Amino acid sequence: MTKKFFAIAAISLLLVGCSVKEDSTVEEVEAIEAAKDLATEFENATGLESVEEVVDDLLRTDEKNSGTIIGSCDVIAESSTCIEYSGSIWTWQIIELGCSGEGMTPSRDVCPAGSVGGCRVGAGTASEMTTWLYDFGGEPIDAENEKYATAACNATLGAIWTE
Repeated sequence: MTKKFFAIAAISLLLVGCSVKEDSTVEEVEAIEAAKDLATEFENATGLESVEEVVDDLLRTDEKNSGTIIGSCDVIAESSTCIEYSGSIWTWQIIELGCSGEGMTPSRDVCPAGSVGGCRVGAGTASEMTTWLYDFGGEPIDAENEKYATAACNATLGAIWTE
């Protein structure tokens, strides 16, 4: 489910400058219009007006907000994960929008205790977030998969496994 949010966000950021061509299909036109709508909603929620501003904001460190949980998205029932958003780019509106799928529960609180660990991405940046994994719920993580999750997290630029 979180992949869906990030895919939509990435597509919308890439398509902000796109325009409809004469040979565009109905689906392409609808996708471009939806991406533009999502980008406009993102701009209104964050105050950022261009892809360059978004990138600059994501790369900037943010000491005042680092570590402060703005909200979370509980997907434990579906995928045994919960995401905490702590960077300044995250607003309640963005969290709610990204956490609006089936089986997803947005909250202004931290994720529930009892995780096996989590992958913290962008520590100290405006886009800081942590995805916690659980050994219960829809797709519980076992000890072997925890090793793989830890290795994958630590191999990702800007991410670190945390417990």
